[in-house]
Amino acid sequence: DTFSSSPTRRIWNSLIGARAVSEMALQRSMRLIALLFGCTLLVWGKFAEPLKPGGTLPSKMFGFYIHIYDMPAAVIRQVETIEKLFPESPIYIMSDGGIGMEGLCKKHKCTFKMCPPANDRWNPWPFLRRMWDAAVALDTEYMVMLEPDNMIQRPFIQDPPMDAGGLDDANPHLHYETVAYAEYLARETAGKKDFRWKNTASGLAGGSYFRTAAVIDAFSDAAVADINWTWAECFESKRLYSSDFGMPMVLSARGFSYEPWRDITQYDLDCCTKIRQPKDAALQHYGRGVAGGKPMYNIQLLPNQSDLWEPMSEHNKNTKVTCQGCYDRDEYYKQHGSLDCTNRLVEKAPWDLMGGRRCGPEEKAEGVAFLEQYFGGKDALKQLYVDHKGWEEAELQERRKRVLAADEILEAYNAATKRSPPPTPPVDRMHREGYDP
Repeated sequence: DTFSSSPTRRIWNSLIGARAVSEMALQRSMRLIALLFGCTLLVWGKFAEPLKPGGTLPSKMFGFYIHIYDMPAAVIRQVETIEKLFPESPIYIMSDGGIGMEGLCKKHKCTFKMCPPANDRWNPWPFLRRMWDAAVALDTEYMVMLEPDNMIQRPFIQDPPMDAGGLDDANPHLHYETVAYAEYLARETAGKKDFRWKNTASGLAGGSYFRTAAVIDAFSDAAVADINWTWAECFESKRLYSSDFGMPMVLSARGFSYEPWRDITQYDLDCCTKIRQPKDAALQHYGRGVAGGKPMYNIQLLPNQSDLWEPMSEHNKNTKVTCQGCYDRDEYYKQHGSLDCTNRLVEKAPWDLMGGRRCGPEEKAEGVAFLEQYFGGKDALKQLYVDHKGWEEAELQERRKRVLAADEILEAYNAATKRSPPPTPPVDRMHREGYDP
């Protein structure tokens, strides 16, 4: 294989290195722009007119990023609903090597981007770059990420309280070594010396919002390349490569905070969360336990919608990716002829030459030793875990107060609009009794 021969490899790496230097310079500049942008928004927010009781947030605050692979009928319904409920919100649709929606965007004046197949939900390096590209293109204060199973029910009424927010889900929280490593990165690479990762849950799934300035900073190629992904996998396991767990880690590594948002709900999680799900929300997320399947997936295409979408191309079928945490930048370039839609600085996922994971006992011991040295010893690292439990409990009590305030906002909105909460479809009894977070 000529490509992997030593001279060719050196030439390739020097070319990529040159690009990487300029790319890193660009992204450092973008971080400064993000900081200035965020400061401008803070100043503007002090003088903005407060939301009136029963009112809705301006749609121009939000841009919508729809991450798709299939389900054209659901995507068409989402775009039509956004146009109705959020008339000033721009829409950006990205396909992970799946169906095309150029016809839909031509009709509805949205932006469509076809990216090479990467199974990016389980490979954070292309996933995060694609969100970064969308945030830059949308150019709104907040970006809302949708997946085709999200149902949009009404405008937003709950002001986003953090840098990001999503579901209150029932997954086990991230491991304390992952938390400690992210806090080290936030303090030493982002300069946020007092940062504490207080909400260590996942939940940034379809229906989550993100402050654009946070995405431009934390999801940039340079910020993602600052992370030692071998150590991160050692601390957390391969679930860190899932977008639901990867995004909280990457945001926290840059000192950004997130918590569940009361304008998204998944009603079948009421059984398993410390705070009940919102009884009515702008966005509905569905688990696998809905009797009859996820409602958005049951929508059928109409005869006059055939020109709004295109099936997967033969090239994308032949280069489809199904593995998890298996990214390789050079292979990506060989298959697709460019580094569009992916991180330019991270060379590959933590795999060794034999195809196994690099996270062995030696790598784990090295990462833990680094944390112990940084935080002042083994006992200090253990104490950090104990302290975090206290901080999380205190944060939970504060969040309960915010939930009560959010409920009052919902009651005022429903009274002003004479709106009743939508009915919830039945949950599959077998699934609920055997719920496995």
